Amino acid sequence: MHLKDEGVILNSHDSGGSDRIVVIFLKNTGKTSFVFKGIKKSKSRKLNSDDLGNHVEILYRKKNADQLPYIQEIKVRDHFYNIKKDHIKFLYLNCLAELFMNILPAQEGNLKVFNFLLKALMTLKRIQHQELEKFMVYIQYRLVQVSGILPDFKSCSHCHKEEDDLVYRLHFNELSCQKCHTIQDDLNIRISRKFIKMIDSINRHNIDKIEDLSIDKELIKIMDKVFKNIIIKYLNKELRSYKILQTILKDIGYKL
Repeated sequence: MHLKDEGVILNSHDSGGSDRIVVIFLKNTGKTSFVFKGIKKSKSRKLNSDDLGNHVEILYRKKNADQLPYIQEIKVRDHFYNIKKDHIKFLYLNCLAELFMNILPAQEGNLKVFNFLLKALMTLKRIQHQELEKFMVYIQYRLVQVSGILPDFKSCSHCHKEEDDLVYRLHFNELSCQKCHTIQDDLNIRISRKFIKMIDSINRHNIDKIEDLSIDKELIKIMDKVFKNIIIKYLNKELRSYKILQTILKDIGYKL
């Protein structure tokens, strides 16, 4: 059976010989793995068509349920060269792709998520470096939200009462009011009214309007810490791209 679709390359790695395994977030069927036969030997325009972040159109064949489908034809709609030639933005592209790779389930089509991914790439291509931290906070929040793992930041995880003074407990990935948890912990993060208002503001803004979203630096760091922790606890692992991003930015002394 031959099928056509479009999607964004999330990952590509060797599978032995001249073939590669390519993971694409497709418009119609979501995150899907393919065999890309002979790509490493190709001297045609197939070369570099499986690069991270490429927006592609593919014709593929599906033999049976026990085997990965294989790509027969591929056409790149957008290489997003402006992102890839910018070393800092390329680091964020890796974070974006790894988040989609790990958080979203395979073979579940979601047109809204696909359109969000494309808009995220277009936004990353356009924005200035000073917007990148805010961009990543926004991406993390939306993926946590769509995956159904976003906690209710307005109520206690234990008594379920809505409280103005909650803390997020990093170790336990939960929210607690003062009545349910009185032990002070340096890893507790206070969920302020400012934090709640910013979530409401994020919900009102589309990704392509992120420049209009005003978040101060301190709050960005707090939200980033909370959302990253939710993701790490959910996946039960740290993302490699996060570590690489932090290490490189620290090593070169780069400040956004």
